[in-house]
Amino acid sequence: MPLQSFHRVMDLPPEIRHEIYFLATPDRVVHIRRPYPTSDLDYRKGRFSCSTLIPPLLHMCSESRDFLTRTGHKLVFRDPSTGRRFWFNFERDTLFLDIGALVKIYEGINPFPCRDTQRVHRIAYKREDMCLYDQAIRFALQNFGELQEVFLIEWTRNVIDFYGPWLKSSERYFPDPIPQRHSYDTRNLCKFTEIQKIDAYLCCLPRLADLRRPHSWKPGRWCNSLTVFPPTTIPKDTDLAKYLSEPYEKWESLDHPREYLESSFAKYWAELGRPSGKLPKFKPVHLLTDAEHQHIQRERRIGFRMLQTKFRINRRFGLTKNNHVRLIGKF
Repeated sequence: MPLQSFHRVMDLPPEIRHEIYFLATPDRVVHIRRPYPTSDLDYRKGRFSCSTLIPPLLHMCSESRDFLTRTGHKLVFRDPSTGRRFWFNFERDTLFLDIGALVKIYEGINPFPCRDTQRVHRIAYKREDMCLYDQAIRFALQNFGELQEVFLIEWTRNVIDFYGPWLKSSERYFPDPIPQRHSYDTRNLCKFTEIQKIDAYLCCLPRLADLRRPHSWKPGRWCNSLTVFPPTTIPKDTDLAKYLSEPYEKWESLDHPREYLESSFAKYWAELGRPSGKLPKFKPVHLLTDAEHQHIQRERRIGFRMLQTKFRINRRFGLTKNNHVRLIGKF
């Protein structure tokens, strides 16, 4: 039976203890929030908060705290209205800004000290927010001097739950978070996960979630205007399993909105006098916990079986056009 706890960490050699501290503190997506302003009072009193848990090893003992601070964890991003700061590792963590912060940036206000923004390597936005406030990307290109990557987030728990009209108010699409086994359990931390081509097809597949409440369920419908609309037909000799499991990088040329954004920001980058080789890379991703990712994997398997059935039927009965088989819609 595996150990549920281990009480002799301090008896281990320092090198092993330090490795444990490092591995038990994974890279984080640090979500900085600000209330979305709906009134003048919100504009005046809006304060930043951080919904990402503080690495628990910062509070375990003086040795673990000293190790983590020496390896990059710092209190930064001071809120000017409250003086509050947030733990962040510039080498490992990603700064995730919500729409409330984007509104301030859109107004030309830098909500963070310049000495901190100059050290950020990775930032993330919800893709739908970024399309509304593209000025935020321009701000990042101008003020985040060490920026290397910009993550465009497609699916998250709160987005999917919000756009679930078939659900009752007390229900959720995803299962409840995994109960923590201990204070150092990181399974409920959100992580970037790969987008696959089948994700673009899921929004086109009706499904009956419950025969007593027969809703036309479209797991990806919330992002139709944000992600790539998939090809409706494919060659009849296609290896369907391989085709649908392709990662985003294999078919990013179909993502014309992202290409347009990249080209427009590349022009702005050139206007800033920055070398083209250092233009940050844009990468669409999902932001999910381990349990949520497993749930999406199950939905992908369901979607694959539906698409495979339709593909085989259309191909067997000659429902083709120019040697192409339709996966969604009708000829």
